[in-house]
Amino acid sequence: MALIEKISQDVVTIPAEWSVGDAYGKLDGRVLCVEPLSARMSVADFIIGGGFGWGSLKQGSFASKLYKVQTDKFTFGSNYSTSVNAGYPLHRLVEGMPHEICPDPDAKILRVTVPVRPKPEVKALFRPCALTDVAVPPPAANFVWANGAAASALGLPQAGSVAFFTEFEAEGEGEPVEGVWEKRFFEDSLPEGHRLLKILTVKSNLGKLEEKSKQAGGFFVCLWTHLGVLACVSGAESALGEIEREALGLALTFAVPKKRHE
Repeated sequence: MALIEKISQDVVTIPAEWSVGDAYGKLDGRVLCVEPLSARMSVADFIIGGGFGWGSLKQGSFASKLYKVQTDKFTFGSNYSTSVNAGYPLHRLVEGMPHEICPDPDAKILRVTVPVRPKPEVKALFRPCALTDVAVPPPAANFVWANGAAASALGLPQAGSVAFFTEFEAEGEGEPVEGVWEKRFFEDSLPEGHRLLKILTVKSNLGKLEEKSKQAGGFFVCLWTHLGVLACVSGAESALGEIEREALGLALTFAVPKKRHE
């Protein structure tokens, strides 16, 4: 079977072991509707980790866009639409695997059928501000806040927020910035010896999480999604363990699965 199977101009089947970087080299300028924070993360790992990423603010999780998933144990879905309105939603079966509602929790994801779209023209507005002072413009396709350490990796002059626009004119407070979207895969630029802890929470908890993140001395990035805010803390394993335990004591706060697809 070909590495890429083209179902239509806007739907393709690709190997789940591929990363975004692998796929984008072969998709003729088209991109995924929802992207991970790393261009090196495999599609399978992105699904298992919940599928929160760039595009989630308006588009939802990556798995919610899937048309079909092929595993070594089962195949579910179709080549022509998502299954969220017929039968059991596909994304509920595969997001965060393994779990009890998956047909076979030990299944290995092999290929996915997913819609793609033309690479959008992205405009960005940067606003230097405290995390407690953020304001998300309603037309924004993506919205993120980064601390000083992460700002450097994203190409920002200092800590602050960035609102990204694709279908609407950029509006809201801030100054236009260039090149930030191209550096969005910040997980690939972590300080040496750091890994990334991802926590889904609500805006009211962000101040406390920011304080806890200072113990790790690395990146602290908050990406707004359809279900809340994805707070990302980088640091050494020992520091992140303590931060995660304390963070999960906060209301409406959940750790994103870390299991790798092997």
